[in-house]
Amino acid sequence: MILQWKRTGRLQHFSKFTLIELLVVISIIAILAALLLPALKSAKERTKDIKCLNNEKQFGIAFHCYANDYDNYFPDNNATSTGGFGFWQQYNFLGPYLGLKPTQVSNVDLYFPCPSATSDEPYYSQKWFYAMDTSLWLKKTSIVKNPPGRLLLIDYETRGFYANSSYFNGIKSPGPAYHRHNNGSNLLFVDAHATYYKRSNILSNISTLLSNN
Repeated sequence: MILQWKRTGRLQHFSKFTLIELLVVISIIAILAALLLPALKSAKERTKDIKCLNNEKQFGIAFHCYANDYDNYFPDNNATSTGGFGFWQQYNFLGPYLGLKPTQVSNVDLYFPCPSATSDEPYYSQKWFYAMDTSLWLKKTSIVKNPPGRLLLIDYETRGFYANSSYFNGIKSPGPAYHRHNNGSNLLFVDAHATYYKRSNILSNISTLLSNN
């Protein structure tokens, strides 16, 4: 028996938990943990999905601000050493429109990373999490006749993607980083809206997503 001294000066008797009662309590706690942990994990992953989607929306606004300042052209994605103007993630393209300073960045992905990216990805160390369509580099925005349906940026394993379905269905590499978001990807469209597509939806709509109409 457990004895406790009360303010009245009298001893009060408490019964010990029996082994069975203790096991029942432990079992209840284990059941509750088993029920709650998957929900907590799912909520955490959903938070990452939303953060990634928000990154792309901010990029979309930055793309439009850049185009407005540069005669409605999309930025480049080629190294200056080969005659290009640089890569779309570099500060001189989108950085000023994302509130970044020249001394802060090497590329904007460094400050707006996909939170679901994993260190085993081929270009993780270089902080390349999103890719821009190669067929839109240094092109006028007016070539796209259906901006709400035209893919501009996607979760990817490098910084540029080819408008070729072979890369999206896994025949060629690198490709979309489907593993980050439950076998799907966040897509940014030319009109600056972003949304989530399952891999199957991307593949079934690939001709529309990559068409300038």
